[in-house]
Amino acid sequence: MNKLKGVKDKLIEWGKYHLTDTTSMLSATSPIYAPLETLVFGMPCDESIATRALVAGLSYAGLGLAFSKGRDLSRYLFKITEETKEKIQHLHDAVYGGAFTAITSPILYYFTSAKDFKSLFYKSLAVTATAALTGGYVGLSIDAGRDLLGLEESERMPKIIKYRSPVTKKAIFAGLAVSSVGLMSLIYKNIPK
Repeated sequence: MNKLKGVKDKLIEWGKYHLTDTTSMLSATSPIYAPLETLVFGMPCDESIATRALVAGLSYAGLGLAFSKGRDLSRYLFKITEETKEKIQHLHDAVYGGAFTAITSPILYYFTSAKDFKSLFYKSLAVTATAALTGGYVGLSIDAGRDLLGLEESERMPKIIKYRSPVTKKAIFAGLAVSSVGLMSLIYKNIPK
């Protein structure tokens, strides 16, 4: 019975990390990829929205967990800790984000919007480059989300937020997620048709 409780507790912990990490990643990246797809790739808004919805669905279905657990493993293998210089943490997350996206983006765009190999190649290349450029930001958003929801403290958090009450931190997390959705709505509403 004790063993079963241990498994249940472990699954609940993984679930908390998964939902936190995935929400943090999507909140940070979706407002970046929406204008990239529509303004740079020339995707119609409905295709971009479908792509963002597919990314969110796949992320919550397990892709987000794969990303964040892979990041944790990579940080462990490269001996990157909270005390590691911020520049090194940022570089690690940029390289990791780019590599992960280079693997997953061709599959995503193949099923959503690529009309031919050339389109697939350029979209995947642009998204991979963007993931590398924003990787440090995504890593920071994961660490911040974990801190805000009380899963683990992060030395990367600004002191003005770090020492707030748990309720205030959770409200900040929720506000960031809602703001991301609102920003995407504004982006899609104001894209020239």
